[in-house]
Amino acid sequence: MKVGIVVYPGSNCDKDTLLYFPNATYIWHKSNKLLKDIDLLVLPGGFAFGDRYYTNATGEYIISPGQMALESEVTKIIQKAYQNKIPILGICNGFQILTKMNLLPGELTLNIDNKFTCKQVKCELTEKYSKENKKEDLYLQVANSYGNYQITDNELDKLKKNNQIFLTYKDEAYNNGSKEQIAGVCDKEHLIFGMMPHPERTFDTSIKYMIENIVTYAEVQLSYQKIFENRISELMESEHISYKSTRKYLKKLYTKGKHVVQGPGENAGIIDIGNDYCLALRIESHNHPVFIDPYQGAATGVGGILRDIFTMGARPIAILDFLRFGVDENSERLLKSTINGISDYGNCFGVANVGGELYRSEMYNKNPLVNVGCIGIVKKENIVYGNALEENSYFVYVGSKTGSDGMNGACMASNEFTSDIDIESMKSNIQKGDPFLEKLLLEACNEITEKKIVEECKIWELVDYYVLLWN
Repeated sequence: MKVGIVVYPGSNCDKDTLLYFPNATYIWHKSNKLLKDIDLLVLPGGFAFGDRYYTNATGEYIISPGQMALESEVTKIIQKAYQNKIPILGICNGFQILTKMNLLPGELTLNIDNKFTCKQVKCELTEKYSKENKKEDLYLQVANSYGNYQITDNELDKLKKNNQIFLTYKDEAYNNGSKEQIAGVCDKEHLIFGMMPHPERTFDTSIKYMIENIVTYAEVQLSYQKIFENRISELMESEHISYKSTRKYLKKLYTKGKHVVQGPGENAGIIDIGNDYCLALRIESHNHPVFIDPYQGAATGVGGILRDIFTMGARPIAILDFLRFGVDENSERLLKSTINGISDYGNCFGVANVGGELYRSEMYNKNPLVNVGCIGIVKKENIVYGNALEENSYFVYVGSKTGSDGMNGACMASNEFTSDIDIESMKSNIQKGDPFLEKLLLEACNEITEKKIVEECKIWELVDYYVLLWN
């Protein structure tokens, strides 16, 4: 665990903190660049620099613990550590600074007896952070005059609800006036910790154990976050989602007119056909999935286009397919299985395939295209859109059982295939369709919109699940 210890003018606890955290280095208060690979940032106590706030070098001052320290360049490092989700520990004056920066709730005021107190006191560490997962008595040193922790009742309730109070005083001979004897708190994410007692002065192993666990937890969470961000970047940069190479062509298509109710930007386009009725229509292409698993690739292509129609509140009434296949022996096999996938899904779902076309060329030998179109009918008053209008709407997530099939499908669909591709290893990227479940979902969604059993309902695609919002 690599630790950075912030040193302000007049610090006298920095050396003890360095001994407490052996793999540590000092960060002078005029520094403004965060050291690389820091796992923990510590703001130690024991400096008058944090208490007095001067208007000029020799002028009058006010007692405002932590205020003067905010003007140091190192504040930028503290903010950067917070943004990067690096754990921060503030001890005594360091705790005061964190409250002044609004990184921790509450404030530290003058002790109830108006005195500076330096003594050992009994404290209690909450079970969440103790070694034995039960409340633990600790004996720690306090040395402060502004250690009286105060917070509003409303904020106190939030602290309790989020388990943000990790240390309290339990010494009958010590009472500095702190609200409910609070000695240490953390932020909502449990990454920033502030405490008035000094664990470094007694080399307390329980607090050190707690901090080490926090650092380990933060590293795991950061690892998950990076994986998540990388996957999102892969998705958003894929042709399947961003249409980065075909956007310029799509912009040339006709999208406006008196009869156009909904143009690009939704799950499907909608045109007015008169008498308060509309047609919802959409077309999309499935190429790589069909090359890998023609039956499931084509079936999910049909399922996806049906979903795009009924998520607009429309009832699908017809499917069309426009196929582009190669001329070699493998293309013949792919074509037969693709046709079976299209027809089986449509038949099970209950929507007829009313037409289409087939064109064959050797250019499609390794890149067959299954362009599936669907139209649906909807009353104009029943159209729903993929947005949330009310802040307090309920969020309902509906779909098939979660499985490993379909993982990385969007990224895979934008890759170029080589001649040595392992088809079998990529079949897990293809989602397996379930027309019977989707039929139930269609009827449920249509009933919601037709009967208006909710004040507002928003339905949209999220991977291959559905999200409904209503008041």
